[in-house]
Amino acid sequence: MSDNLIQIGTAQAHYNVSGTRILKYSLEMYHKRLNEHKIISAPDFGMLENKAKLQAQKWSEKWDVISTKRKNITEREANLEEANERYEDAKKALEEIDNLLLHTLPIDDTINWDGLKKRNNFPEKSPTKPEKKSYKEYPNKPQKESSEFIPIFTFWEKLIGSKREKKIQNFEQKYLSAILEWDKQKLLVGKFNAQLDRDYEGEIKKWALEISEWEKRKEIFLQEQKEFNAKIDEMKNSYLNQNVDSIIEYSEMVLNNSSYPETFTKNYELEYNPENKILIVEYELPSIDSFPKVKEVKYIASKKELK
Repeated sequence: MSDNLIQIGTAQAHYNVSGTRILKYSLEMYHKRLNEHKIISAPDFGMLENKAKLQAQKWSEKWDVISTKRKNITEREANLEEANERYEDAKKALEEIDNLLLHTLPIDDTINWDGLKKRNNFPEKSPTKPEKKSYKEYPNKPQKESSEFIPIFTFWEKLIGSKREKKIQNFEQKYLSAILEWDKQKLLVGKFNAQLDRDYEGEIKKWALEISEWEKRKEIFLQEQKEFNAKIDEMKNSYLNQNVDSIIEYSEMVLNNSSYPETFTKNYELEYNPENKILIVEYELPSIDSFPKVKEVKYIASKKELK
């Protein structure tokens, strides 16, 4: 729609000389793309509004016709440009195919038999053996000869035997309480250390199981690698003994390993004649119907020596 391209001004009232009567109403209209300007007037406001709508519709229809024509012209020009580009791409593709042998013959695409073999190390790291956590140390046993358990008497305690005896009993009780607390702490430390032993024993069993599973996977990995490498040796020997199937298979690997122009897809058929030892490689382009004026092409390569 082109309605947003139309600007409509505010309606103005026009009075008689004495300013007592409205003679007419008017407004300005403008179309941005058509660059058309018009002043609409009418003796009645409703008539003015209707004339403005009719003029806007007329401009919209006119612009729609013009924009449609421009769009069609642009699309035709774009299609023509695209067709020219695709035609040039097709010509370039065919030139690259024509020069295919010149492109790939200087390159050594022969297969390195040893390079085909798998020699990777087993990718999984061996499970790490768990480390045992440190024991808690047992508390030191209170010593009765320690100064904290030997009473020091005052002057009156030395004179009065009952006071002295009472103080001695208090210090003996203090020592007995310290022994009881020591026994309690020693028991807790023993339980803690015993739990550490049990936990570590469980971790060691789990680790041993993980090691066993890891070694199985490693053995399978190495065995598969060994079997794969044995197949490579078998393929090499079969090729050297001029087995037709092996020559075809090897040739496919060479061709897949070859460097080609970007426009060329690796679609080909192989035929080997064991009598004259000539390998015929027939390349076939994919359908290129999208390229105008270009027919489907078959390209038969000359003999390329496969070592």
